[in-house]
Amino acid sequence: AAQLRKIMPGKSVLYFDLNEVIRTYLILVLKNSQHPLFRFLFEPTIRKTVLDEFSPETPLFTVEVHHKNKIRQETVVFKDDMLQSQNFQLEVSPEKIIKALESGTLCPGLFITFTTLCFINALICFGSFEQVEYLAEFRRKWLKLGFLEQEIVRAVNTSALTSGRCIEESGVAVNPLDLLLGFRWSFMENQTVGELMRPLLPRLGIEV
Repeated sequence: AAQLRKIMPGKSVLYFDLNEVIRTYLILVLKNSQHPLFRFLFEPTIRKTVLDEFSPETPLFTVEVHHKNKIRQETVVFKDDMLQSQNFQLEVSPEKIIKALESGTLCPGLFITFTTLCFINALICFGSFEQVEYLAEFRRKWLKLGFLEQEIVRAVNTSALTSGRCIEESGVAVNPLDLLLGFRWSFMENQTVGELMRPLLPRLGIEV
């Protein structure tokens, strides 16, 4: 918030903390033993099947730890039936994990966040080239596993790209987020796809 006030002085910016949204969601659904995230976290057979497909080292949460007089973030994975990072460990039980979420000790990681948003709740997540790639891979693996509702997983839009920019007819740079926020784009009708993508090419390592 402080950084936004410096970047956009005099503006009232509405924003939300995505991690806080998922944290609150987890606190609610981990009280339901039939929810897929409950079953993934607390049923060893299902957990092993899922992590064998994605990777046993899949980061599930992050934590802040004190290490050598500094605070740093560490990723938390399943190890020996515990949630562990380099300097943190937590017993795997609904009560312990819910308490750690309520206290803010555990912050949901990328895997849980996007599984929740896209493949359980069918939300469209706009993002970078990298996000488009890993969401497509997530969908492929969730379809193979058959654990989540297949109709939702199959229908998820994993190609909602908001990376890069184009150039308006006047020469003004137009970013995808501008369009999502209602910016009226006056573009050249006879512009080729190559010309449209030209501002993106340097980011792809292509010299123009």
